[in-house]
Amino acid sequence: MKRFLLLLLSLAMVMGLLVACAPQNGGGESDSTVSDDAGSTEQVTDGETESSGEDIPTVISLADYRVIFPSDASVQLINAVDALCAELGWTHLDPTEDAAEVSPLEIIVGEADRQGVAEAMLDLRKDEYLIRHDAKTQQIFVLGSDMNQITLALDTLRDTLIDRNTQTLNLPVGGSYYSPSQYPLRQFTINGTSIREYTIVYPTGADLLTRSAALNIVDYFQTYMGVELACVTDATEESEYEILLGATNRAASKQTCTLADGQYVMFCDGKKLVMQGNNYMIGGGFGMLVREYVDLQKRDAHVEVQNLPTAPVAKDFVFSDAFTNAILMIGDGMGCNHIAMAEKQAMGTFAASYLPSIGTAITASQSVLIGQEGYTDSAAAATALACGYKTMNYRIGINTAGNSVVNLREIAQVQGAKTAVLTTDLITGATPGGFLCHVMDRNNTTEISRQINALITAGKVDYCEGDVGDGLLTHTRTALSTISAGGSNFFAMIEEAMIDKNSHNGDMTNAYAAVVRFNQSIAYAIEFTLCHPGTVLIVTADHETGGLTPATSLSDLNGILSPEYQQSHASRLSSDMNTYGYAFTTYNSLNSNGCNHSNANVPVYALGPGTEIFNGVATDNILIAKFIAKAYGFDHFGQ
Repeated sequence: MKRFLLLLLSLAMVMGLLVACAPQNGGGESDSTVSDDAGSTEQVTDGETESSGEDIPTVISLADYRVIFPSDASVQLINAVDALCAELGWTHLDPTEDAAEVSPLEIIVGEADRQGVAEAMLDLRKDEYLIRHDAKTQQIFVLGSDMNQITLALDTLRDTLIDRNTQTLNLPVGGSYYSPSQYPLRQFTINGTSIREYTIVYPTGADLLTRSAALNIVDYFQTYMGVELACVTDATEESEYEILLGATNRAASKQTCTLADGQYVMFCDGKKLVMQGNNYMIGGGFGMLVREYVDLQKRDAHVEVQNLPTAPVAKDFVFSDAFTNAILMIGDGMGCNHIAMAEKQAMGTFAASYLPSIGTAITASQSVLIGQEGYTDSAAAATALACGYKTMNYRIGINTAGNSVVNLREIAQVQGAKTAVLTTDLITGATPGGFLCHVMDRNNTTEISRQINALITAGKVDYCEGDVGDGLLTHTRTALSTISAGGSNFFAMIEEAMIDKNSHNGDMTNAYAAVVRFNQSIAYAIEFTLCHPGTVLIVTADHETGGLTPATSLSDLNGILSPEYQQSHASRLSSDMNTYGYAFTTYNSLNSNGCNHSNANVPVYALGPGTEIFNGVATDNILIAKFIAKAYGFDHFGQ
């Protein structure tokens, strides 16, 4: 029945794509209309012309124009201009550097030193170009967000807009030609000022969550508008328009009010937009701002934010009634004591510890339940978290009967969501494998690799990266931006694998470092979730590794480790306890530093609609998968 349902869903998705690709009335024009300063309206049509003032296109003669390019232009740009002029027979246009005296008629290519260029560049977003005629000055601008886009603009000029026989430009007087764009936003203004004018400012020495909120605002406009905002600490000289996050040294940040858990403050003080909140709610104001004003299902929308509060008033953050996206973050081997150990060190508070729903998960695999094994392995645990099935150790995406069972990434993809699988392990590791593959033995990396490559080739996973190491935060940002771009629904699994591997080796120092690295990505994902209120975030582990136990002396380990083991490993155990206040206790043998998994419950931290079901309870790990599956319309998922 499940396979039949998935087949129907696949067919529905294909038909939906065919409909989406069919020509639409209006030639693809944006359905968002906005009043300009003069009170008129404009509509942007990607890949077509935009007229401002002329109802009937007027052919523009190029007979008396010359080409101007920046004096510091790259060799690539100069060669592209020369090639275009030669191909079109524009020997009379005389390509010239912008140091030349301004002439009445100029085709300006790139960011030349000419009036009007800076203003025109404000309309450009990442991976875009425009060709614009200025009705007043008669200038023609050929601009791009980078050299590749300028090259595309020149190609369009040559192949689409210029009549070679008459040497005329087929563009309306005062009109613009934009490259095709998939961004939901073209303009975003606050009290009439473009968001491009704003700088994001956070306190010098800000905590991890505040820095993460700042990164999320940067990434939000980069992803949905193609614009990168400046982001600085408050040690930087004050600028006119600023978004102030937290307790900055700016005067506007001094206005405060009492905030309860789950509340935020957002208000305008002149040209400053002030955002404050306790711990993770620092990004709550921005999340509610975009939730109220932005519809990511639109394209090229013009968003005008008006009538924001002018004084601090505490408000409750409100998630959507239901969720359509999910982020599952797995700290492989991360038990509650791994977090407690890291918190006692320089890491400070674990970011997820601030979340409103906190519980634990039971990790026993079917092998453990029937007495065949002492503890779960990562393969069976990943299958539980990905597929909602208890299974035997070593199996990935295979149930106890030996049959393949569908995973969360698969149902999300069938429903049209974009998906990501990201890990610091090899991509063929057991945990990422649970969300990508179906094999009887986790050690069959040849088959795992074959299946992953087939998924990538078929486009059934949108971001798939392993062995990212210290790049986990960077990849987390890129992965979440990739799968949420254009307002798509999404699913992501993000794993920090080195907590487990270093705990297996009894390496406390590097296990701690892995928790710190994971914490950075968790903080980013928390603030990302606030910016996407239809999202749930769950942070957990597949199992605990090492039996990490609080201890400050060897006597604290009596009854846990044998006297013989304590004696033979006294130096290393004492070093860990003196430095970290903890010791590993699940060693394989008397002469081994290697640690096993344990059956200790692992932490569950959750944020988003409906996640209160995890608060204060011990949840079987398969129920996490069953909960997430609801985002993609599967109320009866898994075992």
